[in-house]
Amino acid sequence: MNKIKLPKLMKLNSDTDEEPVHPLIYKFFEDFIKKIRPKLVETEPDIIPTDYKSPINPEHFVSRMESHWTDELGNVGSESLKATWRQIAEYFNIHIRNHNTDDSRKWYALSPPTGSGKTQGTIIYCSLLANLENYEHTGVLIVTRRKKDAEYIAEQINKLGGRETAIAFHSGEMTKKVNINDLPTSPVLVICHEAYKRAVGLVALKGDTIEGKWLWFSKYHIGHRKLTVIDECIDLVEDADINLDGLRETFGMIPQGIRDRHPKDIAAMKELIDILEGLHRLSSKDDASIPDFMFTKFIQLSSDALIEYDFKSLIHDLQKENCDPIGKHQKRLSNLALMYCDWSYYSRHGKEHTLKSARMLLPKEGIQGAVVMDATASANKVYSLHKEIEMIDPPKGSRNYRNFTLYISMGHRVGKGAMKDIGHEQISDLMWGLNSELKGKDVLVITHLIAEHHVDGCKDLVDFNFETAHWQNLDGSNDWKDCQAVVLASLPYLPDYWSNNRYMAFKGEQDNDWLQGEDGIGQRLTLRRGKLASDIIQALNRVQSRKVINDEGDCPETIGFMLLGKVQNENDSLIRDIRKMMPEIKIRTFKFQKQKKTLKTNKEKVLMKFLENTSSGEHHRKDIENITKISSSTMTRTIKKIREPESKLNRELKKLNVSVETKRQGRSSKTFFVKRHST
Repeated sequence: MNKIKLPKLMKLNSDTDEEPVHPLIYKFFEDFIKKIRPKLVETEPDIIPTDYKSPINPEHFVSRMESHWTDELGNVGSESLKATWRQIAEYFNIHIRNHNTDDSRKWYALSPPTGSGKTQGTIIYCSLLANLENYEHTGVLIVTRRKKDAEYIAEQINKLGGRETAIAFHSGEMTKKVNINDLPTSPVLVICHEAYKRAVGLVALKGDTIEGKWLWFSKYHIGHRKLTVIDECIDLVEDADINLDGLRETFGMIPQGIRDRHPKDIAAMKELIDILEGLHRLSSKDDASIPDFMFTKFIQLSSDALIEYDFKSLIHDLQKENCDPIGKHQKRLSNLALMYCDWSYYSRHGKEHTLKSARMLLPKEGIQGAVVMDATASANKVYSLHKEIEMIDPPKGSRNYRNFTLYISMGHRVGKGAMKDIGHEQISDLMWGLNSELKGKDVLVITHLIAEHHVDGCKDLVDFNFETAHWQNLDGSNDWKDCQAVVLASLPYLPDYWSNNRYMAFKGEQDNDWLQGEDGIGQRLTLRRGKLASDIIQALNRVQSRKVINDEGDCPETIGFMLLGKVQNENDSLIRDIRKMMPEIKIRTFKFQKQKKTLKTNKEKVLMKFLENTSSGEHHRKDIENITKISSSTMTRTIKKIREPESKLNRELKKLNVSVETKRQGRSSKTFFVKRHST
């Protein structure tokens, strides 16, 4: 009997028209094809090699994965790794079977250890699905952290599957030719974390799947994708905050004509300014009278019809008159809308007075669950807040870290604030002090974004090669897998409000007893420490420690150095988590001391790294001097070099799309570094 393949959905626009078919029209054709599908599709009994609900046999998957892992990638396999791979296939199959059942919203968090092949396993599973005809395919959505990872995954699935079944879709240059109308007909779609968060967040906000891109991500032919895989931990909470100075700035820039058209919105903003000013005056008289956190019902008490305070029309008018070219006022007004329609609380940090809120991006209905592949899931306690997630323990014995020696030094200032204040001295002292230990090695040095440029300035001080990276830009990356050592020059501590927001986004509004009492403090501390441990373990495994060199799961000889803070029980908790997640790792201490003499770093390299990392826009010379700790005289000499057309600095700035411009302001002139968006 001849097979009759399901025809592709009709496109109602031309090939040159990039606007997507309206979802309601798409829905009409979807319903129509559902009715006629039984007449169009006839298949022989043996066309699908296994049960349609579980298309990949786990043993077949393990066999193919072992061949790929050892023969194609040159790694070493083991029985423990096979058990890990089998678990991946089994839970992918379970998630597919859950489709259109009461368990369709269920999430599974798998934690295969770093270097055990979780991303490669996803690729192999999808490449095996390529053996099915497109209309038989389950449809897969893969969500990964970075654009280049999305492109790599799609490329490998197509290569190993022997045909084009996967496409990557993101805002980068490589995928501009992809038409959004093609997404529902591609068996495998690979997108980035941010795209997924925006899409599901809009569903949660609007209550339907029509607006935004979720329809195009989730649809596959006449149905939905049956498997969603999220590579690495994804933060599904959106934070909102607004402080007194920011609110004053936004209020002050609104033209009178626009104010006259939006009197309720303006009155709401005035009221909040008055509230925050009152709290500021009160705290100025007696700091002890205002707690660091407290709930406020001010906003809810002021509104007769909360739904009116969405600020949409006000935002639209500001955009129309080009009053908000970079979008910062739109962000503040959107945050205000969330606070009016949901809970909020007051937070005081030093002299800053802020209202904070948050929302869960996952809607209560309309979004199916996913399989999350996160090596450090068991350390990250945020997962425990998700009522629909099931934590899956990995098979034991797939990794061993007895060849990794981690040296720690306690009692230092290592947070983001410290890096801003003393990072330039502490980092150079650390790099100089480790020179003999790291000589001749390839090293990854990790710190905060605000201090990464100080690391680059040390390249003339040391006798080892190093690359730099910063926190929040590490998870899952293989870029540094050949480095023999890793240095953590700071730690990614999170503020108290981070754990407040996550707890309440998942669990709902709490009260002042929870915010200020021991129970709430303890729960917030557990969340923060778990996230800190997760981030650090991810960082330690960015280098060659992620490689498996024998059937016992050993890594190559690797060393690490880490500065720890001054709170002993926090350090102890972190060390326990590291030992748990990295079995048999050796932890030793080393002595780190401040150098008596200030070390001379390369300020040109400091400046170039700062400009590489900084955002687009105008940056005043004096501001850059303050951040980078470059003296005025050194900056003057550097700018002179930059303005020489044939100089190396001039060429480097052009690559970064940065220019140096001097503008007259009254009788004086000011110098700016202007960074433009890359085209």
